[in-house]
Amino acid sequence: MLQFKDPLKLRTKKIVFEDVYSAQDSGTLEQLKELSSKRVSVELINENNPITDAIAREMSGGLTSQCEQDIQKLELYLPLLENLVQHVDLIGDDPRVIGWTSNLKIRWTSPLSCSSFFNLMGPRFFQIDNLRFELGTVLFFYGAHLREWASQVLVTDLVRSATLFRKAAGVYQYLAHEVLPSLQGVRTPEGPLEATSSVSSVMNLICLAEAQDYISCSKVVHELRSYKYMAQAIKTEGQIGTAMGLLKLALNKVERNIGGMESWRAIIKQAMDTMADLLRKYEHENEFVWHEKIPYDHHLPVPQGTKIATCIPYRPERWERTLALKI
Repeated sequence: MLQFKDPLKLRTKKIVFEDVYSAQDSGTLEQLKELSSKRVSVELINENNPITDAIAREMSGGLTSQCEQDIQKLELYLPLLENLVQHVDLIGDDPRVIGWTSNLKIRWTSPLSCSSFFNLMGPRFFQIDNLRFELGTVLFFYGAHLREWASQVLVTDLVRSATLFRKAAGVYQYLAHEVLPSLQGVRTPEGPLEATSSVSSVMNLICLAEAQDYISCSKVVHELRSYKYMAQAIKTEGQIGTAMGLLKLALNKVERNIGGMESWRAIIKQAMDTMADLLRKYEHENEFVWHEKIPYDHHLPVPQGTKIATCIPYRPERWERTLALKI
């Protein structure tokens, strides 16, 4: 589940905002044109783009990763879209505004709703004539790209990777609680799933899981140390048999699951050697002093898991520009 890339496969149809919204002045018209221009960059994501890598790198200010370039496109579009959403919300009860929105024809695919096996005629586009559908789907797309970029830098920078996963989790948390609930009454039963709060909540949890020490090496070492500390604490309470049982249980679990790169195995082996030395010390002490029996595995306590990764809250940016829309 943690490896799936479907959220990255979103595609959309063209929108020209200045053809839909009437501007009262030239400044507003220019802003609507800028909004359309920034959306063109978003529309080209996942499309066959003739731009060369060198031109794309120059246009993005030197970014070499396609994922980073796409994140930049989304980050340039979102503040303008947030500004339009706020202005339209202020006059949203006017029937003419509802007519505007229906002319937008906001259409996005839903990779999570549709199986490509049955889509021989191409992807299906869902249309919801509501600006918050546009905002919600773009944010979902943005979170997916943050998550993908986090996966790419994982092998070189674990701290940066965890930060990006937490940022993605914050985007999905914001979506689930602040943006998507208002779409509950307008989306169709068959989809799109990307426009539901429950799916964003699941994506939030996936990103947090990926941000936590889920790498095999880190997980094994952390678990070994947890058992060691618990065994030491229990031994000080006079339960040396239980302490020995915990150490044996931990070592047996690791011996069955050890793997990964040689450098990882060396770290794990060092932790196991420390545990084995401690076990021999307890066994020697028990043989001459305590003479306690080791409980069966199912009678042994287990370390309690703790959630250590938290979201980095998403704070929507909005360009503070006045839009004079003609009603």
